[in-house]
Amino acid sequence: MNTNQIECFLAVAESLNFARAAEGLHVTQPAVTHQINTLENELDAKLFQRTTRSVELTEAGFSFLGDARDILSMTHAAKARLSSRDGEKPLPLHIGCAGPLVYGLIPAPLKLLTERHPRVHPNIRLLPYQVLQSRLQEESLHVMFGFLEETMKKRPALSFPSPEPPPCALPPRLTRWPQKRRCPRRI
Repeated sequence: MNTNQIECFLAVAESLNFARAAEGLHVTQPAVTHQINTLENELDAKLFQRTTRSVELTEAGFSFLGDARDILSMTHAAKARLSSRDGEKPLPLHIGCAGPLVYGLIPAPLKLLTERHPRVHPNIRLLPYQVLQSRLQEESLHVMFGFLEETMKKRPALSFPSPEPPPCALPPRLTRWPQKRRCPRRI
């Protein structure tokens, strides 16, 4: 699967017309047809129901539509990061998560972060809490997210250079932090 195939698929899916898709992509209609056929063969699925008068997405085509948009978006973002005009290199951000529940909270804040700072390239690792703590102390992680375990509350192994408590990330649906715990600031 390549980006040409995905671009052709998205153009046809949006216009539901091979000729208009070819015109919009500045290629010939047979080229678009060839890209769609090779993509369908590679995926082993029929993406469009075609007649001489109409083009419609199949169930498989609808299912692939979101994935195709994501793939193309990620490809464009990667190209932009690697070929920045000012020659600046991407900035890696190594993030650790202690469990799938925490992992589920991270995508929305990361999306905002990468939109505001395109050079930042997040790398998320899902590891047990104790492993994350040691990696943070070794500085192989920049930040970790997790719920503090009872044993760690008694003897915190991490210290923060600032007298101010560290920031926390919250999903938008959490508008009030419980009184027992204090969330110093949102990021």
